[in-house]
Amino acid sequence: MEKAIQWSEEYPVDFVPLLNELTKQLPEKGYFYQMDYLDSSSLELIVQFESSSETAYYLKRLKESDLLEEVKLLTVETVPIDVAAEDSVPRYLAGYKLLIDRAALKAFKEEDSEE
Repeated sequence: MEKAIQWSEEYPVDFVPLLNELTKQLPEKGYFYQMDYLDSSSLELIVQFESSSETAYYLKRLKESDLLEEVKLLTVETVPIDVAAEDSVPRYLAGYKLLIDRAALKAFKEEDSEE
């Protein structure tokens, strides 16, 4: 029984519902830049935004998600779009570390499949 519990805790999660939730929380012009699956319950996400305030907005929305136990904003970096242009508008890359609530994700997936 103990091995079965350990296996279920380490088994990779179904990312489709999680990705749908993460995408739904993005502002209109927010884009995933990079995603790193760290282990069975955490990932690091880099997102591109058009303004620095959107980084905080997304952090707030992620923290409100029932599918995540913990969310940390790791970095915010300003990246110019066109270095040669004087009036280039910068973009912002924000790094987040997400701790997935595996039980909530499983319940969400089951609830979603019933509908």
